[in-house]
Amino acid sequence: MSLKHMRRRFVRASLVLFVASALIFVPAAGLPMLLSVFGAEGSGESEEMGETEPAQVTTSMPEIATESDETQTEPPHSSRRSIRLPAEVHAAAAVHVFPDTGGILTRLLVEVGQYVAAGQAAAYIDPSRPGSRYEPSPVRAPISGTVTVIHSDLGERVATSTPIIRVETLDQLEVRVAVPERYLYLIHPDVDAKLRLPAMGDRTVPLEIARMSPVLTPSSRSKDVTYRVRSLFGETGARSRESGSRESGSEESGFRGVEPGMFGELLLHDLRQVGTDAASETEQ
Repeated sequence: MSLKHMRRRFVRASLVLFVASALIFVPAAGLPMLLSVFGAEGSGESEEMGETEPAQVTTSMPEIATESDETQTEPPHSSRRSIRLPAEVHAAAAVHVFPDTGGILTRLLVEVGQYVAAGQAAAYIDPSRPGSRYEPSPVRAPISGTVTVIHSDLGERVATSTPIIRVETLDQLEVRVAVPERYLYLIHPDVDAKLRLPAMGDRTVPLEIARMSPVLTPSSRSKDVTYRVRSLFGETGARSRESGSRESGSEESGFRGVEPGMFGELLLHDLRQVGTDAASETEQ
């Protein structure tokens, strides 16, 4: 016997006992009222115990979003196909020029902003000592570039550890940036790279990848990446270099006003098809 049938029998037995006790103790005047109440209770109980249509049971299970489903709905890296990172402009090469011997700086043949060729004499040092005399020793530029700093003055005594001038290759500019680990998939030749310079009215300069560190920096979880400014200088820049005239690095490089030390924003925009496995191509 089911629990439902047992409940029905218990309710009926309880009602019978209630009516019997009421007939004994309730006065005759109150009998019609009791019967009306009993009738209401009985009708309610009959409706409650009456057969009703069985509730429809839903057999379909609720849809549950799994991690694999979410991964399939969104291609990898599609949420960040363009980023901006702080960057700084540097000369491709910058060296301090030191003398081969210590002595007095007697001649300085260059000025700030002047172009010097590799091996060209930029200054002369007199290594003579009291009681002895030596020929002046030339200080030669180890690379071709533009003199950006003169460290020593005429008549100053210098040692072999004293820099005389600083030479930088202003016709070859680079942009250095620390790229966070989560954005390394954007370091790719097919990713459009530009440098935006706020100091020049948000002017943009096209870039190309020059090199990048083979390892991450553990403290910042980033990788040092160097971009090369695409050189645009032509015959005019070449003639100025050959003649040794004083030309600014921005004019030689083809980007008037762009100089080492400038800060800007590296703009990376992924031009590849959505769904391309860019992360695997980063290391190629």
